[in-house]
Amino acid sequence: MRKTFFYIEPAPDSRHFTTLTHQGLRQYKRMPIEIKGSVSVCQRLVSQTLADCFGTISYIDDILILGSTRAEHDSNLRMVLQRLRNKDFRLLLAKCEFAVPKVTFLRHVISANGIQPDYKNVQPISNAPTPKTVECEANTKFFLGMVNYYSRFINDLATTAEPLRRLTRKNVRFSWTAACQSAFDEIKHANANSVHSFFYALTSFTTDASDRGLGAVLSQTQQGREVHIAHISHTLQPRERRYAVNEREALACVGACENWEEYLLGRHLNLRTYHSSLASLIRSITDRRKSTNSPAGSIDFHP
Repeated sequence: MRKTFFYIEPAPDSRHFTTLTHQGLRQYKRMPIEIKGSVSVCQRLVSQTLADCFGTISYIDDILILGSTRAEHDSNLRMVLQRLRNKDFRLLLAKCEFAVPKVTFLRHVISANGIQPDYKNVQPISNAPTPKTVECEANTKFFLGMVNYYSRFINDLATTAEPLRRLTRKNVRFSWTAACQSAFDEIKHANANSVHSFFYALTSFTTDASDRGLGAVLSQTQQGREVHIAHISHTLQPRERRYAVNEREALACVGACENWEEYLLGRHLNLRTYHSSLASLIRSITDRRKSTNSPAGSIDFHP
């Protein structure tokens, strides 16, 4: 969309917050991008405009229109264009793509086969230099930030990256050890060979817990072969490390349910863990979560 923020008018009694002083005193009559809260206001405006449009995903001023067939796609597209015309929104034609088999959206490549990281953003991670000196501590944080954006595609990232995260904590001396180098290389390799998520044939998810972190893998069967479509991981807090083994395993299961709500709700799934005794413990936890409207209380799975 073109200049979406300028379709929003600040309230007259709030315009003084946008005052510029470079040349006199000037105030915006339209919402500038730089104002705190302008992004959320713009997102709400676009979401409300397209609220009942089928097959539509919006992120601020970017709109993704989906369809399982060409006819469905065209129908959804016409609905969105008509809605934008009714609200007098304008599109930037140079940035529009229509009826394409795949599209890059929020640094991901989306197609009928699923979703995967954009190669342009994967390559800088693979080529990242080793931050071995104290001056490179900021580079370590930057590397972890880039990798974390694609964490769903990397198995057990939180546990693998723990030696690197330890270097970024306060009052910790920066010392690049063999464990750090091993973690660095393993993350780069996993990122370069990240999995491809599909949208169908969901079958199961597997969880695991160690004394340092939790992890879970969402899987499905494709042509007789099990394919991993998403990963999550979580570094344990000091209090969580004192949990019993079965409690940590249960925490991983419940965390996976809450993290993958959109994948799991409405489906009958199999849960695979390393502790068969978890069945009753997980059920008691999910029963408690029902009272708090947590997604974990609504998942239909069998340990």
